[in-house]
Amino acid sequence: MSARQVRKAWKRIEEWHRKHAPKDLKGLNPGATRTELRALEKAIQRPLPEDLRASLSVHNGQPLDNRLLFGQLRLLNCTEIAECHSGYTGMYLGRESAADELFHRFYPSDAIAHDVFNSGWVPIAQEEACGNYLALDLAPGPAGTVGQIIEFGRDILTKGVVASSWGEYLLSYADLLDILIELNPDTDALFDAAYAISGLNFLDANVLWARDGWWPIVPFDPRWRTATAVALATTIQKQCDFGAMPVLADALQEAGCDAPGVLSHCRDTTCTHALGCWVLNAVLNGPLTNQRNCHQYGH
Repeated sequence: MSARQVRKAWKRIEEWHRKHAPKDLKGLNPGATRTELRALEKAIQRPLPEDLRASLSVHNGQPLDNRLLFGQLRLLNCTEIAECHSGYTGMYLGRESAADELFHRFYPSDAIAHDVFNSGWVPIAQEEACGNYLALDLAPGPAGTVGQIIEFGRDILTKGVVASSWGEYLLSYADLLDILIELNPDTDALFDAAYAISGLNFLDANVLWARDGWWPIVPFDPRWRTATAVALATTIQKQCDFGAMPVLADALQEAGCDAPGVLSHCRDTTCTHALGCWVLNAVLNGPLTNQRNCHQYGH
């Protein structure tokens, strides 16, 4: 993700807030200086990826009494990132045990190092009043990618990848804002649906949403509800034959569906589907749906 794309993502997010929630813009710090960025790299002993460097150059975190992402996550500034990284390194580095493995899940299983904390994890946003974080992963597992965005922390049971980069996360968040405001113009209740759908730790929900197709709300185009798609969904629902979900994905794609969340959910062979699947509900009832986690992790 290039610096130009990150600046474009921030421009979209700022324009959205300027139009719908201008007070939130007051809670963003000005950009970090080159000196602050160099100090951060020295503290974490790693160079910053281009997209995070660009993002911090636009907004160097937020004050303690402000939050931006989902109304629950506060962006950390360079100094806080360095301090948090140092603190976690001192407390938890190398402390993963067999007992910890019983309680923690990792998604995808080999994308993240199976640690309580890893020195390659760089915290960049903190959940309100919790020791839970979004982090840049510079030391991923064998199936992961350098620069992917993960979450970890005291209350996180499912450490998971939520985006391939910080820039991608910001762009996806800008897309989500546009979708949610169409469904509910009340900005004070903007994320109520997201909170309700999560039904668990908020950042854990980020992982589930990433698994199902990034975000919990998907506009479902009625044109995708062709006779073939409806017939397939009806058969799957009546016979509980979820092995036909990939076939339903093909039918929806042929009907013009290009929504990653819909198609990836249908084609996900690693999960256990169940009645109440949000894609089936959308095909049979349309035209808008909330993503629901109709499966369990296959660990």
